[in-house]
Amino acid sequence: MAKSFTPEEMESIRKNPNTWTVTSKRISLTKAAKERIIELLEKG
Repeated sequence: MAKSFTPEEMESIRKNPNTWTVTSKRISLTKAAKERIIELLEKG
């Protein structure tokens, strides 16, 4: 079973500028963060 984030962890994650939203079970990244990840993966 997947770990749930604590309220303290969610508060910390929300402070990350690459975070769009966070729930106890999921982190959503901004479009810019996703694009950067794809760019890095394509470079290898």
